[in-house]
Amino acid sequence: GRPLQNDEYVEVTWTVESLEDGEIEGKTDLRRHRILRLLVEAEVQGAAPTVGDLADILNVSDRTIKRDIAILRQMGHHIETRGST
Repeated sequence: GRPLQNDEYVEVTWTVESLEDGEIEGKTDLRRHRILRLLVEAEVQGAAPTVGDLADILNVSDRTIKRDIAILRQMGHHIETRGST
């Protein structure tokens, strides 16, 4: 897709940490749980984050997010980020 114009950016309020996160064991599972939550929150607010947006907010590399998204898709989750399908 084309780059966003300045008036097309949407400010999103995300819940990076939540009480429910304490129920999830393992750093990887927790990060993937948070990715799903962040994507839902963004969609509800009319936004589609980039892989870079997710990497920044979760303090990991783009490569890590891409790998997590690929696995989440294999698990049956429908995931859309800006700049990917």
